[in-house]
Amino acid sequence: MNRRHFRRFLPIVLLVIGLGTGVPSPAYGAEPRGEAGQEAVRLSVRSSPGAAYRLEEKWADPLLLRALREPSARASERAAERGASPELTDIYVEWAAPGGTSRTYRMEPNGQLYSEESDEAVRLPEPAAGRLLREAARLSRAHYGELADWSEASRLLPKLAVFTVVDLETGLHFRVQRRAGRDHADVQPVAKEDTQVMKTIYEDRWSWRRRAVLVQAEGRQLAASMNGMPHGGDGIPGNGFNGHFCIHFLNSSTHKSAAPDLAHQLMVFKAAGQPRALLQRLTPLEQAESFAAAIHEQDREWVRLLLERVDSSRSQQLQERMARVLAIRPTAPERLHAGEDVLTAEVALAVNCQRSGGGRRTETLRFEFARSSPSSPWRITRLEGEL
Repeated sequence: MNRRHFRRFLPIVLLVIGLGTGVPSPAYGAEPRGEAGQEAVRLSVRSSPGAAYRLEEKWADPLLLRALREPSARASERAAERGASPELTDIYVEWAAPGGTSRTYRMEPNGQLYSEESDEAVRLPEPAAGRLLREAARLSRAHYGELADWSEASRLLPKLAVFTVVDLETGLHFRVQRRAGRDHADVQPVAKEDTQVMKTIYEDRWSWRRRAVLVQAEGRQLAASMNGMPHGGDGIPGNGFNGHFCIHFLNSSTHKSAAPDLAHQLMVFKAAGQPRALLQRLTPLEQAESFAAAIHEQDREWVRLLLERVDSSRSQQLQERMARVLAIRPTAPERLHAGEDVLTAEVALAVNCQRSGGGRRTETLRFEFARSSPSSPWRITRLEGEL
């Protein structure tokens, strides 16, 4: 991967009104019902649709309930008619309707709701959408980690410090000790029990795959990324872990490069609940490399986000095909074209791709980008090539 294009990023501050404090525990999904099957609404925040680790709460807002009940507020007008996929956040609204039916919606960045299952939108009154956005911000702040720069994280977690790592998808957590690391944290599970939890997170197969995690130490919760491969030396006696593994934070780097590791940074921003904020700051070339990194890490939510402006049927096709990709690595990225108006761009990304049931092949992915003004973020609008 060509690292010279990936920049260091400044932390993004999330403004929240009426925030609570404390670290959430994983809440496992239940039907959003009130007592005796009464109508109820449950809000939840989670990093992917299937994430077990989530923060949930019941919420009663008359304007929201009225809009959910009103058929005229719903319209099947989204991906099927507009072509592009809807822009979705990590906030879910589960409505237990009268009569025993239930619906699940995802919130859009403007506070409106969309059902992925039925391709149905709900148009909320502006006051209801505003309240929903504020409540969503409060939940997100409690659920995700702080974007702390590596320099700050390293001071908070000195060598030999013991702290807790929480996997953002499963909610499983284990203890580690920092043993070394100048450019990132080299850590080890404290005991055999911690090693077993970590191996369970990686489905009993050690892997270099990056995962978004939360690091809990000294009363704080930091956004981070880990890999799951024992390597190097310096083992803690009796912990059943042969070597150490790496945890990365904002702007940390690997031993081989002074530039931040792209895949780890994608997971750090995911652990902070701010993947869209990172996306809006990436250049076309960085987005193309991010797409390959998201495929390599098998992170479907990052792939979906990157392809929001691509035709919905093409986006769905690529998301379905990514499961057959065992590994994908960029070789020679090339910026082919930048429009004279600086509103369009093209990137060709040559990748080595290994698929299940087949050997390695070299493919070229061709990306088209557009933005509405020179100060607006770039977005992928077209992607040609096979996975």
